[in-house]
Amino acid sequence: MRETTLTFGPQADLLGTVTFAANDAASPPPFGVLLFNAGVIHRVGAHRVNVKLARALAADGVATLRCDLHGMGDSLRADGRLSYKDQVVADLRAAMDVLQSTTGAQHFALVGFCSGAMPSYWTAQVDPRVSAIVMYDALNFITPLSVLRYLGVRLMRHGYGPKAWAVWTRVEFSPRAPDQPRCRPAAQHRLTKKGSIAAPWAGACLRWPSAASA
Repeated sequence: MRETTLTFGPQADLLGTVTFAANDAASPPPFGVLLFNAGVIHRVGAHRVNVKLARALAADGVATLRCDLHGMGDSLRADGRLSYKDQVVADLRAAMDVLQSTTGAQHFALVGFCSGAMPSYWTAQVDPRVSAIVMYDALNFITPLSVLRYLGVRLMRHGYGPKAWAVWTRVEFSPRAPDQPRCRPAAQHRLTKKGSIAAPWAGACLRWPSAASA
């Protein structure tokens, strides 16, 4: 296994670590994988999950880049000219550029944990090199069953009085933009009496069509 840490991006102000595929000398990997920040966690990931995943993928012949987005970990802050959405998309496209130039990979899978899920989704919509995205602990889509389950969790936490119903109605019926999907972060559905647990619907692995067909 071979790894190298480098800076990249238009201003060379992003930092990441490339883990080369074990057989990288033979031929370019079929695709590359991007691993990046979840919340404010450094690029190594929670409990070093990104490091472990990168090295396991390398053993299977897949190259990875684990990187810090602007303002995270060892990367510098952005200049503020772009919105958050545009900035993270630009960062991930720059990450694909450097992984492509260092390993020869032509297609990419983006792994987004928690707050990294939506940047994966946004990037897949605008860059045809993204062939797959993994969204874990991201969104859940509202169905009658999910509403009942959510209500049950809220009632267990807040009781059955007027306050509990007020909290639920405030979240459920809060105003939203016309084009905003009727879904919410799964993290809002994870509270129990004993703290946070992973909800059954929290993880998803999706294949996203190209921007032309979306």
